Amino acid sequence: MATITLSWLVHKNASQIAIHFDQSEDLEKYIKAFNGVNWSQTHGVFYIEHTSENKQKLFNYLRRQNHYIDYSALRYPNQISVKPISVEKPSPLGKLTTPHHDALNSFKTYLLQKRYSQNTIDNYIGVLRIFFKFNNIKAIEEITKSDIILFNQNYILKNSYSRTFQNQIISAIKLFYSYHSNIQLDISSIERPIKDKRLPEILSQNEVKELLTNVKNVKHKTILRRTEAKNKPFLH
Repeated sequence: MATITLSWLVHKNASQIAIHFDQSEDLEKYIKAFNGVNWSQTHGVFYIEHTSENKQKLFNYLRRQNHYIDYSALRYPNQISVKPISVEKPSPLGKLTTPHHDALNSFKTYLLQKRYSQNTIDNYIGVLRIFFKFNNIKAIEEITKSDIILFNQNYILKNSYSRTFQNQIISAIKLFYSYHSNIQLDISSIERPIKDKRLPEILSQNEVKELLTNVKNVKHKTILRRTEAKNKPFLH
């Protein structure tokens, strides 16, 4: 069972629901299969149009696999500060050199042979293109941990990209340099962003009923109903 966080996202001049989760190929396939879900290369996150119907359907769909859904950022929109659109342009990116293209094509072939999903391949190649465009004056074997830190500070954080995007960059870099094992880069020391930890929520009575309705496993439903019965005095 995974923890999935739903949050507000402004994308393509419209309100969207961003879907955050730790990297999992099976979960990624499951989320992609939901009607209306798209991938944002800009924000590095899956999203769906923000409507009450989509929110309810998405919640029910994810609960079918008994995932924990943290949607506090959607329940209390008045507590979310919307950052005004910045007039400052993102840090400029250079052009990839021929060696960069060759290395990425070789890596893509490796991913295909390892039977990675097409979406994972597209994501990894996409974020690596951005990383190497940012560091285009350096050959891939000249990249150091300091270059990765500078990319994080001057591109990811400066442009307020998500933790998910940052994690994907790190995953792609680690796998890329593991594949190019002849290049000396200490990928084990590359740190990931700290997970966003939230306080647990108290479900409303309607949400408890909705949860019970969507649980299909008889044993799980019995446990939940007994828990509900014990806590009924506290719900009134």
